[in-house]
Amino acid sequence: MSLGIKFILNPFTNRLNLMKKIPLALTIVLVTLLVACKSDTKKETAEAIDVLTSEKVETLSEAQIEAAVLAAAHESWENARKADLDAMLAPMIPTNKGAYGMQGEMLWTTEAVAESYAAGFVGVAKQDIEMEREEITVLSSTSALYAGYGLFRQYDSAGELLIESPQAISIVYVLEGNAWKIRHMHQSFPGSSSVK
Repeated sequence: MSLGIKFILNPFTNRLNLMKKIPLALTIVLVTLLVACKSDTKKETAEAIDVLTSEKVETLSEAQIEAAVLAAAHESWENARKADLDAMLAPMIPTNKGAYGMQGEMLWTTEAVAESYAAGFVGVAKQDIEMEREEITVLSSTSALYAGYGLFRQYDSAGELLIESPQAISIVYVLEGNAWKIRHMHQSFPGSSSVK
């Protein structure tokens, strides 16, 4: 009996056989995707599975994304004003592919950013950050570019001005869960001058 005739004569059995193959096919697809993601750790593997099995994330409007990213940037500025290094570093996504560029130098890892911040904040009690212009460019439903220009000042614990400079900054934000995280940041301080 040919395969076509067998299918016509016994469609119920054929549907059952097809249904048995679906879980296997789904497993193969998931394994293939995980291998393609090159997950090196159990955490990355678990995160990849969560992404594959989670329900569809609600799509935000461009205005909602802009507002959320601007709020995330303003939270960063508030933490910087307090010179709170831990809070400043918290939204950075760990990477070794270029975390932060500043004044012509690339800090490739988030660890290098932490070391640079720690060295740059010796004797600093607070900062003033006054942004003159801020723009958000939505790149996708889960990524956006922040660009800003303003004035930056650092003060010691006695309130003495240490550094004053204009600043330009750009930040690539990505949505992870419900939080906008920093994928990459670039900052420059043209004409920065140490007051002390």
